[in-house]
Formats: sequence, C-alpha cells, structure tokens
Amino acid sequence: MELSILKDRQERGDLITIFKLVNHLEKIDRQDLVTLTGWK
Repeated sequence: MELSILKDRQERGDLITIFKLVNHLEKIDRQDLVTLTGWK
C-alpha cells in the first residue's frame, strides 16, 4: 500500500471541500471565510 504524503492529503481535502461548497453540500458563513478591510 502506498502512503500519501501530507501535501497530497491536504490538497485532496481542499478539493473535497470545494466540491461540497460548489454543490451546496456544506454551508459556510461568509464572515468567517475572509475579513475585508479598507473597502468603501
């Protein structure tokens, strides 16, 4: 069995999260995602 390296596992997890967000399987609060400063 081939063990994946940490970077590969992190990228796979990121892709799964993006898939869930795009397909509305997971919801996030926009305010928790980013903080914008200096916008008028």
